[in-house]
Amino acid sequence: LKPQVFGTMQAGADLVNVVKQYNEFGLKKQNIGLAIGLLFESDVAALGQDAYQGAIATVPWFWNLDKAATDWSRKFEKAVGKKPTFDQAAVYSAVTQYLEAVKRAKTDEGEKVVAQLEGRKFSDFFANDAQIRKEDHRTILDVYQVQVKPKSEAKEDGDYYKQIGKTPAADAFTPLSESKCKMSQ
Repeated sequence: LKPQVFGTMQAGADLVNVVKQYNEFGLKKQNIGLAIGLLFESDVAALGQDAYQGAIATVPWFWNLDKAATDWSRKFEKAVGKKPTFDQAAVYSAVTQYLEAVKRAKTDEGEKVVAQLEGRKFSDFFANDAQIRKEDHRTILDVYQVQVKPKSEAKEDGDYYKQIGKTPAADAFTPLSESKCKMSQ
């Protein structure tokens, strides 16, 4: 039997090592696909885009996902000197939601701010039609399936992904009825 896909759920140095071995052992040359549960831009940069070429992965966001993401990313890049990663964008979005909740609550008292966040629906450059679930405080948002482009197809540095799918928020996260989070029970 010959596998069709090699799947991995690592990140960081562990993923970089797995991808090195995937390439060194010739799995890519044998046309065995690579599927990555969650891919960070920094992991692609660590080995180079060509090492990941063709890999399928899930990401919550990428800098040129859509116009809102690209516009925000260009401002970030101008200020910081490099394109944002999805975790940087997520933190910026989360802090913005928190600060807006403080403003609505007219205080920074924790319980009052949390009350402003619970059940909140929002759209910004990072998350479209997202919601902070009241029951467990989890942000529910769409996630994207991407394929890593060959470096030769990149329009500029950091242009790693071609979107090949989208999982709606309702399907991307554990339903409350199946949640093990004590907050939701």
